[in-house]
Amino acid sequence: MKPRKLPSGNYFIQIQVKGRRKGFSAPTRAEVIRKATEYKLTAVDAPSAPLGVVIDQYIEAKRNILSPTTIKRYELTRRTEFQRLMNTPVRDITSERLQAEVNLLAATKSPKSVRNAYGLIRAALSLFAPELNLRVTLPPKKKLEYHTPTTEEVYSLINAASPNMKTAIMLAAFCGLRRGEIVSLTYDDIRDNVIHVHSAAVIGNVVKSPKTYTSDRYIPIPQFVLNYILGNKKDKKVCPLSLNSISHRFTELRDKLGYNCRFHDLRHYYASACHAIGVPDQYIMKFGGWKSDAILKDIYRGTLDDFERNSADKITAYFDKNANEMLTTPRKRVNHAPL
Repeated sequence: MKPRKLPSGNYFIQIQVKGRRKGFSAPTRAEVIRKATEYKLTAVDAPSAPLGVVIDQYIEAKRNILSPTTIKRYELTRRTEFQRLMNTPVRDITSERLQAEVNLLAATKSPKSVRNAYGLIRAALSLFAPELNLRVTLPPKKKLEYHTPTTEEVYSLINAASPNMKTAIMLAAFCGLRRGEIVSLTYDDIRDNVIHVHSAAVIGNVVKSPKTYTSDRYIPIPQFVLNYILGNKKDKKVCPLSLNSISHRFTELRDKLGYNCRFHDLRHYYASACHAIGVPDQYIMKFGGWKSDAILKDIYRGTLDDFERNSADKITAYFDKNANEMLTTPRKRVNHAPL
């Protein structure tokens, strides 16, 4: 199945499925192969095929389109969830049977895990058997509770960390970088106190483009952070650690200090600190790579304990000052009519 380039610049490919030939064209070689592959895979007799086979073919159809992380999650779901349905022909799957399996999974897994697992089945059936009209009630979403570390906790983590982990923590807490963005960051990405984020590492430490348009961005870097990472320059990469190394080392460090935050919560600290000092939301979104104000408000704008205390002190000091002035200064009595 080799595409050929047309005089127009597009690529063309022709395949044969069940004795019938069908052609596809697209601007790029990868796109035309994707179209042909997806058509070939969807040409199966889905109603008589087992659900597991349909899901396998759905994963193959999306392998070159979705991120490696998503594909890995799909493959794990295929192997571990809804196993009593995997050998069942698609035509025999009813809303009642699917609901029973959802209820069974919800007894041991979080609502998010159940929704993700069911989402794979729904996506596969929508592609291969769109005529099915299955109705399932999923467990309600739970609001996630995040622990935004305080300034004291952040600096305690930095002071107790090894040089490479210190770099990772500072880039997350003071620049808002994600773990994958830290792993892929090179010194060539830093110019004049500005970091250009244009790649991220995923499972297997494979470096790829950011998953969203807003994730490709420019971020100001504090001078003390820049001085530290330049002073520890040994390689092309700013932080020569893997994704798993950052997670495992941070967990050990956090547990040693008795904290309960995740590495990703350092991004919450970045967003919360920016919000606390009055940075407008649109700039926090831009620097942090968040897509919408709703995401920023719902997830990343946690209140920092130390900033909260400072704000509380300012409020009480203001009212105390006014009260002292107003209550200790003799005032002319004014008679008011009773209400």
